[in-house]
Amino acid sequence: MAAATFICTMTYQSDGQLMREVRLNYGECLSKNWQSIILWSLLDAVLPLITIALWETNKNAGFSLSIFALVNLIAKSTRSVYWLNYTLFMQNKSDHIIQPYTESDFRKDSITASHN
Repeated sequence: MAAATFICTMTYQSDGQLMREVRLNYGECLSKNWQSIILWSLLDAVLPLITIALWETNKNAGFSLSIFALVNLIAKSTRSVYWLNYTLFMQNKSDHIIQPYTESDFRKDSITASHN
């Protein structure tokens, strides 16, 4: 959960031009994504404690909860690492952009592409 929170913070504090565009265009999706990752990570930390309490009375339920928590933790960790790579990639690409694109740059590219 700490790693996910750190990566989330990196995503939102990145000052790269491309990450600003991502946050501007997909802010709601990003917010839901990070809420999901952090909340499920918290639940994945609590489920094994519930498993310990259930173990004596119902081993199958305890084992199932443990497996669910483990699989979910792996999935959310994978998503967090994906976003870490995405943020670092976008930051790197932003560092190589000499100046911000303007509306005329986009029009010039679309005109060039339509003539080819």
